Amino acid sequence: MNAPTTPADLARAIVRGSIDNDPFQMHGAIVAVLETYLDSPNRERAFHIALAELAHQPAQQTALAAAVRHHLAIYRDSDTTVKPRQAAT
Repeated sequence: MNAPTTPADLARAIVRGSIDNDPFQMHGAIVAVLETYLDSPNRERAFHIALAELAHQPAQQTALAAAVRHHLAIYRDSDTTVKPRQAAT
């Protein structure tokens, strides 16, 4: 199976994790959106799609909104560029 790559694919992965009460899938898909789209409008698109899909499930929608805010804050407050590992000395 191919990994999700479009905003809609990643939104579905986020929603599936939320509906299945699978925090690993939900958070992993959120991170995938952040890492794949960085500052692209597709980042917001993926999150909006996921939140809209959960419109009739307010508890999951609220939890997802909180998780997205949490991840966005972490990414804003950190250097998200990938750096090579330092050799142990």
